[in-house]
Amino acid sequence: MAESTTKIDLVELYKSELLSDVTIQLKGETIRAHRTILAKHSVWFAKMFKKDPEYDSKVVIDASNDDPLAMRALIYFCYAGNHDCYLDKMSKPIDSFTEWGPTQKSIMFNIIMLQISVYGLAVKYDVTGIRLHMLRAFSRIARAMLDDGYWGLLTILNRAYAVQPHRNALRTASIELFNQYLRKWNEIHHVDDRVSRRLELPESALKLLFQISIDAEHTQN
Repeated sequence: MAESTTKIDLVELYKSELLSDVTIQLKGETIRAHRTILAKHSVWFAKMFKKDPEYDSKVVIDASNDDPLAMRALIYFCYAGNHDCYLDKMSKPIDSFTEWGPTQKSIMFNIIMLQISVYGLAVKYDVTGIRLHMLRAFSRIARAMLDDGYWGLLTILNRAYAVQPHRNALRTASIELFNQYLRKWNEIHHVDDRVSRRLELPESALKLLFQISIDAEHTQN
């Protein structure tokens, strides 16, 4: 019970901005937050507040280059935790994508694209909890899209693969899902693994295949 009360109090603290001692400047908006809470969940913020005198005395932190909605989700997570993250409420386990209508699929597409953005910020600001949370949500929804042959899957995989740095779990998951996509595509179109036949792939699939190949060569060299 005490843990639940603490979580509720922290969420209310976030909403009320009471006793906030740091401002996160986003593009066109700001978030008033608390250094202690941010430092508890984010290695980046913890190091910044403790070791960098310049930032330690700053009232405003510039995050204007970050996705505002994704940054709000990241900050909110620091207060609410895994089970109260509003992104989780929008991504319950999906058994089948087939029964969903166009509107529902479009909404889910936007949600998973946001989750990818949140994951990218979680890597940047070193927030382990939400990084793992978004990875699980991404894998669950993307696999349902793969099974359904959803048109937006390749866009999602290209976006996930582009998350920096190069070596991260989301990129690995996107490669695994893409390989599954290729196998399914080969089976449907009766295509073998020869590179010459791969030119028949959709443009977005060729783009991702080319980028993965280039990155693999750079890694080997």
